[in-house]
This record gives sequence, structure tokens and C-alpha cells, in this order.
Amino acid sequence: MKTKLIGASLFALYFAVIPGLVAQGDKKEIDAVHTFLKKAHPNKKWQTGPTLLASDALKKAYGERARFYYVFSAPPLPPGANLPELIKAYQARLKDHNENYLSVTMRVEGDGKVVPLTTVGDLRMGLMNVKSEEDARIVAAAVLSLHGSGRVAPGVVIPAEVRVQKHKDGWQATVERRLQFQGMVQFNKNGEMTNISKDFTGPVPP
Repeated sequence: MKTKLIGASLFALYFAVIPGLVAQGDKKEIDAVHTFLKKAHPNKKWQTGPTLLASDALKKAYGERARFYYVFSAPPLPPGANLPELIKAYQARLKDHNENYLSVTMRVEGDGKVVPLTTVGDLRMGLMNVKSEEDARIVAAAVLSLHGSGRVAPGVVIPAEVRVQKHKDGWQATVERRLQFQGMVQFNKNGEMTNISKDFTGPVPP
């Protein structure tokens, strides 16, 4: 019983530290997302989602009314051995993934319009400008929450995870989650986001 209680406490703490990780979406918004995806990406499918992304950092960076959802599909892992039959099977799975699966983050506006966020410019729409290191932590946490890349899905990042360095041209913010990803966001001296990356650092077959 004691072990179960400890496990439950750790589980509760994890989700308390990262708010919004299991947030429930609004039915009308989810319906709007499905309608958008069906129209913009017919015959595509995804592995997870639509999932709502919500956090204090997102509210501060984009405003209280901003709503974000994503669908995500991780590419197949390469084979663990250099055998012709395994390589052939992997190539077939990769081809299926590239042709039929989708990953995209979207903003749902008040009128139900769904806007895909696929570029730095898309992510900058409605985003607060950075004027301090604390601003940089908040904004970097928000955009890294929304950004997915390769094997790394969108997911809530909190400002406490973000390290910031100020330089003559602006700020650089980084996040490192061991065996998960390394994230980086750059801002110019005017406080505008100019670049973002999120690279998988988890284990892969040898």
C-alpha cells in the first residue's frame, strides 16, 4: 500500500508541475480542428490527438483567449540490425508514414477558424515581445510547447526549465530534457523570435 501511495503522489506531482499536459479540449474546437484537417489534409491520419495544449506560459505569451491543439505522428524507428529484410520493412514503414501520416499544431480562433502553425512567422502571430530574461523564459516555454519536430511531439514546457543567455543581438533560450529533446529559441534585440529548434535526444536502436 505504501508503494502505491508513493507512486500516486509522484504521479500527481508530475502533472501539477506541468499544467495542461492532460487538459481536455472543447468539443466545438475539436470539431473545428477535425473539419480543418479533413479539408486541408484529406486522407491523412495521425497517431495522437487532437490534443489541447494549455499552460500559464501560453496564456502569458499569447493571451488568455488563445487556444492551441495538435495532432502528432512519430516516424518509425530504424532497425536495430543491418539485415536486408529489416531494412526493407523499415523503408516500407517510413514510406507509409511520409505519405499517410500528419503532425501539425494549430491555433483555434474565437470564430472557430483554425490556423496551422508551421513556420516561425506563424508562431510569432499574437506572441508577446521579449523585453527581459523573464520574458524570454515565458515566451520560449510557450513556443517550445507548441513546436514539434521529427520524433518530438508538442508538449507543455514550463519557464523554470528554460535557461536564457543575453547577448548583444538579443537573447537565446535553451531547454534540455535528458533522453527527450534539446530545444532552442532565439530572439533579436527587438524581442522578436527569429528561430526555433527542438531536437530528439532519446535512445534509438544501435
